[in-house]
Amino acid sequence: MKVIRGLVVDDNGKPLPNVPKLTKQDVKDMAQYAASGASMAIPPIGIPLGIYEAYQGYNNQNPIQGLLGGLTTAGGVAGTIAKAPGAALKYAEGQRKLSPVNINIEATSPSILQKASETLGGRALSDLRYGAAQEGAAAKGMKYANVPPSKVQGVWVDPASNVEEFNRVYSQNLGPINRMNIQKSGPLSQYAQSMGGDLGQWGVGATRFTKIPMNLNKDAANGVLFENVSSKQIIEAGKKLNPKGGVVSATPNGGMLVFDPNGAMSAKQLASELKGVAKSPKYGLLDSAYFDTSAAGQGAYMNPVDELLRLRGF
Repeated sequence: MKVIRGLVVDDNGKPLPNVPKLTKQDVKDMAQYAASGASMAIPPIGIPLGIYEAYQGYNNQNPIQGLLGGLTTAGGVAGTIAKAPGAALKYAEGQRKLSPVNINIEATSPSILQKASETLGGRALSDLRYGAAQEGAAAKGMKYANVPPSKVQGVWVDPASNVEEFNRVYSQNLGPINRMNIQKSGPLSQYAQSMGGDLGQWGVGATRFTKIPMNLNKDAANGVLFENVSSKQIIEAGKKLNPKGGVVSATPNGGMLVFDPNGAMSAKQLASELKGVAKSPKYGLLDSAYFDTSAAGQGAYMNPVDELLRLRGF
């Protein structure tokens, strides 16, 4: 079987029966699936992926059927299935440095802009304050200062007092960072300190998530991604997980990452807690960074903006 420009054909170039034309994402997912199940390198379009069963397994989301991959002996099939979770984990580990890093920052601080997200004017002033801090970082030559943010839903519930905050969050996709530990990235730390200091944040967090292909190794996962979620779902997830020590972090592309930085809850437990909130969890490897910015100074260029906010009652 081959995939030629999205069309699945047999080795003679004839379309296989009952196989629809594939999208680019289908081809990519199927290639990752084959790689995780048979320890193959991901092949480009037009290179054989396996036999018809591999496609059917992918199409039906049936790992056992897909992992057959043309093997005909019982021993070979059993061996492939047994190796699949390890292969999937190894693939995810290898992809880690290629996965994008997201950083989330609020313009709201304890002394200013509280409840800003409740009004249109407040959100506009929040945008103004964030923009001033980003311009300040750009003037300092910060590497990530010119990356446009996505405006997403923030959520925080104090475990002790149950005080809730649902402020706007500015989420940036910074692209890959070629380090195994993003906490030790100098450019990332410098940017977090600049933005966190200017915006009066106690801390700034960043995450990097790498999917485990086809959820083949949930036990090894330490984070869960839910895609295409609403602000309401993010808020509900935070209400459920924050009091228990879990973190809910919106992503720039409309998703949310959930994890427990203390490791008390496994990825499977996190997904179970949110069973009635969001669907189709994607399990993966998540490494996060937290930069304490409570002692970072605020640039003088923020003074006019903050004075305007106070005059407006924020």
